[in-house]
Amino acid sequence: MGLSKVWLVTLCCLGIGCGRGQTDTVSASVSGAPASPVSTQPVAQPTESAQTHRSPSPRVEAVENVRSKPVALSAAAIAGWRHALLTARRANIARLKRYRKRGVFPTFNEGFGKPKKRTDPAKGKLRHAILLGRKKSPVFIDDLGTHCAVAYLMRHSGWGGVVDNVARTNNYVYINDIANGPVIDWIELSGLTKAEAAEIQPGYMTQYEEDLEQRWTNQWKLTAHFRRMENKLARDSKRSIDAIMKRLMPRIKAGLPIGLVGAKQPPLG
Repeated sequence: MGLSKVWLVTLCCLGIGCGRGQTDTVSASVSGAPASPVSTQPVAQPTESAQTHRSPSPRVEAVENVRSKPVALSAAAIAGWRHALLTARRANIARLKRYRKRGVFPTFNEGFGKPKKRTDPAKGKLRHAILLGRKKSPVFIDDLGTHCAVAYLMRHSGWGGVVDNVARTNNYVYINDIANGPVIDWIELSGLTKAEAAEIQPGYMTQYEEDLEQRWTNQWKLTAHFRRMENKLARDSKRSIDAIMKRLMPRIKAGLPIGLVGAKQPPLG
């Protein structure tokens, strides 16, 4: 056999072996048997820290930013709040004007719902005149059902339930002595400051034995007082709205609805 024939036979044998190896690999893959690895390099797996500390989605990140940062109010939102408070303020000034023109003011009597109790007329005084050690006292509703100015504003704002509750539980309370509760809730959204509401509320005189002269004197003084308050409230509107906005701003940023300004009393309970 020549040298050329020997090389030809060798090459044929090598070709048959390579083809058989490739066929075995394909057959093993089809039959489910483990095949020889294509690469000896290991596949990179995500580390535990990468799996645990993934970056948040844009939506989650936005929510977290809102919770961690105070809400920035736009100029339009602030203007809307100021307009709502000013509208409520003007409505209460109009109510106070109607109250003054109506001219029916309460008198300081011994208790809500109780009739007047008199002593001997010769002594010239009422027993209830020394009830609180003073001749003047605030009274939310007197024994004839007549409302004081603040009670009138509250009832005609839709907060009659609070007015009735105050009359039952603390009828002679000064506004300045109230620190919190429904009365303060009404004041803060009424367009008035607490100081203004306290100034609106006068002390009412006791009526000594139906003294007509004293009655007319008190009537004139109260009418003049409420007229002065109407003018003062109208004149101080900008300054008062500034003070109210400063006080309410934390609650506004926390989501206080603007619809509560000047609204009726919310359901109790």
